[in-house]
Amino acid sequence: MRSRISIPLGRGLGRGLGGGPAPRGWLAAGLLLLLTPGCERAVVQFRPPRVSSGPFPREVTWPSGESLTIPAPPRRVYLASTTVVDFAAALLAPERVAGLCAHARTASILALEPTRWPDLAEHERFVAEPVLALAPDLVLCSEYNDANTVAALRRAGIALLPVPAVNSLDEALATLALLGRALGEETRADALIAQCQGRRAKLPAAASTARRALCFTHNPTGSWTGGSGTLHDEALRLAGLRNAAALIGMTGHLPITSEQILALDPDLVVLDLPIGGGRSSLTLLRENPALARLRALATGQVVELPAALYATGSHHVLDAAERIAAAVAALPEVSKPPESRR
Repeated sequence: MRSRISIPLGRGLGRGLGGGPAPRGWLAAGLLLLLTPGCERAVVQFRPPRVSSGPFPREVTWPSGESLTIPAPPRRVYLASTTVVDFAAALLAPERVAGLCAHARTASILALEPTRWPDLAEHERFVAEPVLALAPDLVLCSEYNDANTVAALRRAGIALLPVPAVNSLDEALATLALLGRALGEETRADALIAQCQGRRAKLPAAASTARRALCFTHNPTGSWTGGSGTLHDEALRLAGLRNAAALIGMTGHLPITSEQILALDPDLVVLDLPIGGGRSSLTLLRENPALARLRALATGQVVELPAALYATGSHHVLDAAERIAAAVAALPEVSKPPESRR
């Protein structure tokens, strides 16, 4: 999420896939962790803090040497990003949540459970004043949350626990474990981790099929995919597919041109469904005369995921993988791709 890239739109090859600006509801800041529009994200090494065990107070220590003392199980936790909402929703009762980012309603697991946590304070932007007004005893935030707000909250004496970005299910489960200890919910976290491991064991073996899949989304800044070292890659691998972008050396979250998509000609495409209306990524592919002839579109090998799962930054990558695997199993059979395309 370091370098900002602007990619023009249009119908011509190499210019994106839409026919002009296509506002999309999912551009909410809650999707920043996995696929920030207009923002190329390199793979970042997972370096989580350590949380001491035993009775409270508990010490959180980062690899840098910085530390945070949590004196007692937090009772008023503020959730500053959709990713931390995904994790916290699995661990906390609603009465322990002081507030959350409003984007969680459309871009976190709450989008799939609209009646959950109905009466909590919500903020469109992560700024210090409204967060302080809620008197939280802990703020969970992500690496992309505003650094000025983080600094202001720290100056005000608020405890903050930045949750590192994850690039695999194992890293997501490790994050559940550390948050379980930090929140005093290790029993619940351990049970969820065991459940996830059992579900993973029921998924297809890695690369159990020769089919090459491409994760694809389109928004007003251009067209994007996930290569190796991403949760997109992990979801495809867990579903028994091979990531077409990773196979050609793409790493991290990157823009992808029409020429690249045509050259890859994936056997299957995994797309996001739009939030709040707007043209879907599938519609945008079909509207492009060249890309409408892609093998995946011609043979009906298309899987669409809710945006909350397509762009998840949490253990819900397992939900995404399960949906992909189930959808693939229900797709019509096609002839085996020739050797030259593997």
